[in-house]
Amino acid sequence: MAIATPGVYIREFEPAPPIQGIGTSTAAFLGAAKKGPLVTPIELTSWDGFQATFGDQPVDGRYLWYAVRGFFENGGTTCYVVRISNAALANRTVKDLGHNDAIVVTALEAGSAGDSITVKVDAAHAITANVYYHDANVVSVAGGDVQVGTDDEALGFRPGDIVVLASDPSKRAIVLTVSSGAAPIVHLNIHLTPAVAGPDKLQLAKISQADGDAVLRLENVPANASDLAPGSVLRITQTPTPPWFGTVASVIAERMQLSGGPKTTYRVTLTSPVGADVNLPPGANAANIRSEEFKLTITGVDGTVEPFDNLTMNPASPNFYVTKVTSGQSASKWVTVGPPTTPSTSTPPNDLPDPLPFAGGALPLQNGQDEKLSSIVPNDYQKGLDTLVAHKDVNMVAIPDTQDQAVQGHLVDHCKNLKDRIAIVDSVLSAGITGANSVSEQEGSVQSDKGYAAIYYPWLLVEHAPPPQGAPPGPPLPNLLVPPSGHIAGIYARTDFERGVHKAPAGESADVRGVMGLERNVGDVDQGILNLGYGVNVIRSFRPRGRPVVWGARTTAVGLDNNWQYVSVRRLFLYLEGSIQQGIRYAVFEPNTEALWSSLTQSLTAFLTGVWRDGALFGSSPKEAFYIRIDKVLNPPTEQQLGRLWIEIGVRPAYPAEFIIVRIGIWLGGSQVAEG
Repeated sequence: MAIATPGVYIREFEPAPPIQGIGTSTAAFLGAAKKGPLVTPIELTSWDGFQATFGDQPVDGRYLWYAVRGFFENGGTTCYVVRISNAALANRTVKDLGHNDAIVVTALEAGSAGDSITVKVDAAHAITANVYYHDANVVSVAGGDVQVGTDDEALGFRPGDIVVLASDPSKRAIVLTVSSGAAPIVHLNIHLTPAVAGPDKLQLAKISQADGDAVLRLENVPANASDLAPGSVLRITQTPTPPWFGTVASVIAERMQLSGGPKTTYRVTLTSPVGADVNLPPGANAANIRSEEFKLTITGVDGTVEPFDNLTMNPASPNFYVTKVTSGQSASKWVTVGPPTTPSTSTPPNDLPDPLPFAGGALPLQNGQDEKLSSIVPNDYQKGLDTLVAHKDVNMVAIPDTQDQAVQGHLVDHCKNLKDRIAIVDSVLSAGITGANSVSEQEGSVQSDKGYAAIYYPWLLVEHAPPPQGAPPGPPLPNLLVPPSGHIAGIYARTDFERGVHKAPAGESADVRGVMGLERNVGDVDQGILNLGYGVNVIRSFRPRGRPVVWGARTTAVGLDNNWQYVSVRRLFLYLEGSIQQGIRYAVFEPNTEALWSSLTQSLTAFLTGVWRDGALFGSSPKEAFYIRIDKVLNPPTEQQLGRLWIEIGVRPAYPAEFIIVRIGIWLGGSQVAEG
């Protein structure tokens, strides 16, 4: 608005957007499971969800099941689970009519048994109908009003129809409304040429590609009209011209109350029609439509047949094949379906699956491979870790199934390279304190000088998984020793929720829930060796039959870089860095001026002040707790010319009070005396 007239003008402005803190308590676990997707991160928010997806029984000799149970028992709310396996899913790729890969049918469960699942494709046509044609005898034409002979002749037209006079088919009009009675009239949007001498007719215009999206009305549609939906592909045939193919954009049912009773037609809009025009006036061959779908028949391992009728390839359609086969109560119990890695370039109707290869009968899936856990190698775990790279909401990662040195090395490297998560490392079962095959020796292989890993010792004694449903009764299963990482991840999450990420996940509040005891009780002397010398976090029980507690809060940076020797400090910085990175993204590509510097300083100050108020930073005031520097020294013209903006932030974290020393002595009363 130009400011020219005297007055008051309002201009809105907005402060710098606030920085929202990111989440800190999402865990990721990798390991073997009885069932479930292979090497794919699956997000879970409950223990029931894990059992439904990955099985209600653990894999013998593996601990993923117990780790996830321990995570939720100890306060965890969200985690990703990656099933590590060297099994292969049976599959078959179906080509389309354009000879491109169209659909990949994949067994839900891995293994060679999937090779006995079969698939069959048949052409299907949910809808066959006639293209509606209507005309009316013209009595008179007065501007945009055309009087016709009877009420039925008028009511046979509907608003939106494109009509012409038979005597002048080049001038096309759109029906606005119709009225019946003594003088039934069709009201049009333009004036038509008055009827010439002799009888004339008002008739639906031919359907022409020149009009853009084709609009036609259908009659004699079968009872399953709901199958005629957006996304359906229609074949429009009128001999002798070539057929049209178009994709349905919209369908509207239109009810006409005629003298002979009600009649319903369907107005259909098609996109991308291909073919000749449909010529509607009398004398032409009748035009009809047929919907183009396909039927997918799956036969399971046990012979169960699952038919999926009238499927389409269009994701916008309610009959989209992926939705129908994989979702809802009628979803397949044997397979999942989806597009190939390289999407087909075929266009409708050539994108439909080709039934010809299945003319001789159903074809089996192939290339299923049974799982052999004994031959899983460290690289299989590396592949699982790679799937977590894109999930930036992961804050901690554990591999409870194995304490193999190479696997744990992959785990620590994963966290060090991404710099946005921490590795929770399990000690080896029956490891000693020092010497060969000890936890102190193991710590040397998982060191992280910037504190991206923490190791916990010893293992936990937990209740064994219940026997499978239907198992014969027998004696109670003995308790079982399991690695602690799942329970520890839950304690991380619980501490974050109750106190904040800056609170060390250790101490009396870090009791380990869902355990019966420990692999061994560690005394003060042994813990001192592990804590100070190696940064191993010990889980201890201080009272007979008391609940164990986490009694250590160190990373494996001990002895390498003591700036990062505490879990709480490393995780606090992960929180700060992630929140700031996400929170100031608005500034990218903004003009690099002092106004932007001021805006960023405002946002950062507000955020860090909140962090200080939460108790994460040390100091009696924000000035003592942090500083923010954006100035011309950091950002000389040469840096600005390179498109760079440097920001320096210093924070003073609140370190955990790991050692509390109380000096106490005899006081005889009187004045306090201190030596100089």
